[in-house]
Amino acid sequence: MALSPASRSSSSSSETNQRQLNHRVIFPLLLATIANIRYAHSRSILKRTLQNYMIIIKTTPPPSVEALLPHGLLSLLPVLISTTETYPSLCILTAEVIGSIALNSMDANSELAADDEILGSFVGALCYCTRMVKEEKKKMKKKVVMALCNAILDLSTNPCSRELISQSLAGFCADMWADKFMKNKLLIVVLDTLLMLVNTYSIDILASIPRELLSTTLASLKKLWIMLQNQQSPTQSGEEGQEYRCRKKHDLAVAIFRLSMNDVQYPSYDIDMVKRDIFGSSSKFDFEHFLSNYWEDSPFLFVGSSLNSDNKNIVFGSLMKTFVGKSMDALLSSILNCTISCPPLNSDEPDIFNFLEEMKGELGSPLVYGQDIRVIKTECIHSSLQKEIDFFDYDKTNLKGILVDDIQKYKQAFHQGFTIALRGMEFRSKKIAAIAEGLAYLFGMPSVGVNLYLTPSGSQGLSRHYDDHCVFVCQIIGQKKWILFPNPAAPVLPRLYEPLENLSCLNCQGKPLDLHEGDILYIPRGSPHEARTMIDDIKDKPVESSVSSLHMTFSIEVERPFEWEGFAHTAVDYWSKTQNYASHPYHGHSQLQVPDFLVNLLHLAISTIGVNEPIFRKACMVSMCSSNAESNKSIFQCIVNAIDWKCSFLEVMKTAKVIVDEGNDEALHWVRWVQYLVPRNNKRENDKRDAFCEVHEELECFIELSDEKNNVDCIETMFIELKSEFCRQVVFDDVCKSFQKLLEDYRKIRQQYTNGMLSLHCDGF
Repeated sequence: MALSPASRSSSSSSETNQRQLNHRVIFPLLLATIANIRYAHSRSILKRTLQNYMIIIKTTPPPSVEALLPHGLLSLLPVLISTTETYPSLCILTAEVIGSIALNSMDANSELAADDEILGSFVGALCYCTRMVKEEKKKMKKKVVMALCNAILDLSTNPCSRELISQSLAGFCADMWADKFMKNKLLIVVLDTLLMLVNTYSIDILASIPRELLSTTLASLKKLWIMLQNQQSPTQSGEEGQEYRCRKKHDLAVAIFRLSMNDVQYPSYDIDMVKRDIFGSSSKFDFEHFLSNYWEDSPFLFVGSSLNSDNKNIVFGSLMKTFVGKSMDALLSSILNCTISCPPLNSDEPDIFNFLEEMKGELGSPLVYGQDIRVIKTECIHSSLQKEIDFFDYDKTNLKGILVDDIQKYKQAFHQGFTIALRGMEFRSKKIAAIAEGLAYLFGMPSVGVNLYLTPSGSQGLSRHYDDHCVFVCQIIGQKKWILFPNPAAPVLPRLYEPLENLSCLNCQGKPLDLHEGDILYIPRGSPHEARTMIDDIKDKPVESSVSSLHMTFSIEVERPFEWEGFAHTAVDYWSKTQNYASHPYHGHSQLQVPDFLVNLLHLAISTIGVNEPIFRKACMVSMCSSNAESNKSIFQCIVNAIDWKCSFLEVMKTAKVIVDEGNDEALHWVRWVQYLVPRNNKRENDKRDAFCEVHEELECFIELSDEKNNVDCIETMFIELKSEFCRQVVFDDVCKSFQKLLEDYRKIRQQYTNGMLSLHCDGF
């Protein structure tokens, strides 16, 4: 029978009163039953009260904070959670209540998480459950742990609560591992919860974590990480511990990486100190003299630069002290022990989280042979023909991790004349990272890569070759004989990641050069070279004698955005965004938005010129320390003149046809990074189309239209007009601001990567 309006109103009022009555009596009922919890009847009432409380919480619309958390209730929740040992079902029900409250109100959520007693009771309950218990109780303990972890995740929907909970869980997990309770699967559940929290932090939350809290959480996780790295045998921790290492090691690595990436892991060197310690400060030779006479042109030897006579070289002197005085076997152990893979970061990657997404299940893995490390030696077949030999057989298309217990094999290879080559040293040592950062800022680049080479007596590691980057070779231990050859392609410099030519049959006389401890040798990109250690004349002398060599190469990698061609692309992008034009389709073709399409053609023209124009390939010196502003303006004017005079529309058409017909995107390298500059005012923020696809569509339409001469003539006229306007109007100083912003963005993600990897190398030398 349908109720009358008055009856429905009366019924609704009654339900409301019942809700108010229920939440008002929750506290006294709980207090009374807890006081008599030893009696079964009281426990029965207690369970019904909690169940009714759950009904109130889940009522629609949600009740007020006062109804969710009646006065005095916060003081009782820790008591109920603490009943884990004697009445686990009550603990489970209480955890479910807390989780429901947390999901229904952010304010109530914050109050719960801010209560130290509640968090303490969670930790206490988890601590009890994760200790070894009788077999018959394990099933119930697992239910308790799952309920507590679910409540923790519910509380963590509030970012403020998440930080507090993560700290408590991190400390708890560290204590558990320290007490060797890792054999229990329940601990894995708790640690999973902590890692799930940390690994879902947004960039804003990570940046807002208080420093003290961050340090506490990181210290706990690193403690776990070191234990995990040091325990190699399954018998050390049982099958369950081994299972944990296999499944969750990568999650732990990601958590440490994420918490560390915005926190610089080393003290920075003053740029002037780096400059002085390498290049000196005399009136006859300094950094500016080096830039003018040798940079990207000729090799130069800085004799004893890192061991100068007054012993004041702070930068390289402290690095050398780290290695000097150790046997080669000891060096190998210290360098390779607990060293993990440092997978390459995409050069144009704008977001560190994209890298972490790609590395799912791989971050924290052992060294990858061919990527992180090589064990090689070069043998002369005949005359000047050389061949590199790898100690380990490996497939370059299917790289596999080298386990830590292969250190003995590395030592064996070293004693057989093989060189140990390890890349990414700036991610494995804080001292090296600090030097690399100083050099990067000195030369105005996003980052500097560092490789280590350990070579036994009378041996050659790499065969004769040239690099696509400039290097500073720092001789740390022993000595090495180098042979330097002139650049056969001068004045054209090789570009980063371009295929390298085989130089084994190079027919020209090289210049010999001996490198001793403390010497630093500069080799410009494109200059062929080879190096070998001296032959020991004393028989039966151990291989780790002074004739063995340890040197590092600090690589100044000039990426495409930071060549002068890259500066030209930045100039076109900046200039086009300052023009007040409205885009419109060319003769009804929606793919060709004019003048946006013409701007892309100008980018393509610059790439075409840059293939053979030497100045376009040189490193842009705008952001270099002590760079000459007038000289840079003069170079930029030469670039603009080259664009104005050498820009051929027919060549642009040919390049566009190659891109469309052959799918060769090399000429579109600028698309990968120009799109990350400030967007045009008329560009929709929600336009998610891939930039490459957009340019490809434009070029395909352009090639189709080029079949008609009228279209070609019309587009060429518009293109020449736009190019001329750019060359007349572009202002060097304005472009510098955009270029500097791009450099800072690149540096930011490289710094985040370096911070994260250094943190994972906890015991780095």
